[in-house]
Amino acid sequence: MLRTHWRNIALLIGIFACVLGFVSLIVLGPLVTAGVFGKISIQFIKWSPNGEHLALTETQLDDSNIQYQLYVASRDGNDLWRASITDTSIVDYEWSPDGTQIAFVGSVRDGITRRDIFIAAVAVEPRQVRELVADIGRSPALDWSPDSASVVYWNTDKMGLVLVDVEDGSAETIFSHPDITYLEDIAWSPEGDRIALLSSGTIYVIDLDGELVSEYFDEDNRPSVPVVWSGDGDAIQFPSSSGILEVDVGGSIARLVGEYPNVLRGRFSPDGDLRAKAGCEVFITLDIAPCEELELLVINTDDDSLHYKLTKDDFHRSDWLAKNSLWLARLAIAFLFGGPVLAMPWFWHRGGCFRQGIIGLLVGGAVVVVVFVLLVLLG
Repeated sequence: MLRTHWRNIALLIGIFACVLGFVSLIVLGPLVTAGVFGKISIQFIKWSPNGEHLALTETQLDDSNIQYQLYVASRDGNDLWRASITDTSIVDYEWSPDGTQIAFVGSVRDGITRRDIFIAAVAVEPRQVRELVADIGRSPALDWSPDSASVVYWNTDKMGLVLVDVEDGSAETIFSHPDITYLEDIAWSPEGDRIALLSSGTIYVIDLDGELVSEYFDEDNRPSVPVVWSGDGDAIQFPSSSGILEVDVGGSIARLVGEYPNVLRGRFSPDGDLRAKAGCEVFITLDIAPCEELELLVINTDDDSLHYKLTKDDFHRSDWLAKNSLWLARLAIAFLFGGPVLAMPWFWHRGGCFRQGIIGLLVGGAVVVVVFVLLVLLG
C-alpha cells in the first residue's frame, strides 16, 4: 500500500512539473527571452525607383548572432516576400534604377564567413535570387549603373573598385587609390559619368576612366553614410554632425540643405504619395530606434492616414523558424524549469517510483509539446 502511495505521489509530481513547465512557457518565457532576443528593428527602408515595391531590412537572432534579412513588399502591401537566403545576413543593398532587381551584399556562413553579392529579381515570377560575385572582401558598399546593366563594388582583397556586368558576370577593376582600403558607401551619378566613393570620412569622385575628379574632407563635418547625388548630378548630399550637408563636385565648402533632402527621400515613394516608417520611428532621424514590436507603417502623405501596416506575423509567415523562435525559446525554458522537478521522484524514492517518475516526465513533456504545437498552429 505504501509503495502504491509513493508511486501515485511520483506521478502527481510529474504532472505538477508539466503545469510548472506550462506556466514558465507562458509567463516566464517572455521575461527571459526579452533579454535573449533583445529589441528588433526595421532599417534601411528604400522604395523602388518605379514606386511599385518597398524594400527594408529586419533584424533577427540566429544562433545568438544578429542577422539582417531583406524583405520586399508591394505598394499595396498584399505581397511580401523575403529576398535574402538562408545563412546569409544582409550587409547592404541597392535597387536597380529600373526597379526590377535588387543587388545586395550578404555575409555568408558556410564554415567560414565571407561576403558575396547577390541579385534578387523582383519583377518576374517565380522570383529568383542568384549569386553574382563570390568573396568580395570586407567592404559592404555597392551601387548600380543608371542603365541597370552593371554593379560596382570595392574589393578589399584586390584593393580596387570593380565593375561587374549583371548579365554575364564579367568584371574589371576601374580604380584604385593608396589611401582607400575600405569603402562605406558608393553612389553612381544620375548621368552615369561619375561615381562618388566614401572612405574614412573622405568623399572621392571619379570618372568611368578611373580618373580622380575631386576629393572632399572636413574634419568638423565628416561625411557619413549615405552619400547621395543631387538631382542635377552637380552636388553630393551626406549626413554629418552638423546636419545634412551638400557640397558641389570639386567644391570645398558644404552647405546645409532643406527639410526633405535626398538622403531621407528614400522613405518616400517616388510620386511622393506614400511614406514608409518603422512602427516606433521618430520621423526625420537617420537612425531608426529599436522596437518592442516589429511593424512597418506606410502612410498617405496628404492626410497622414494609414495606407497599410505589416507586423511580425506578416514578415515571418513564410519562415517557420523565424516566426516561432520566441515559442521555441519558451519551450526550452519550460523543460528547463520542469526538468529538476521531474527528477525529484527519483531522488525521493528510487524503487518502482522511478518508473512512475518517467511516466510523469513523458506525460508532462507530451502535454507541453502538444500545447506548443497548438499555439503555433493557432498563432
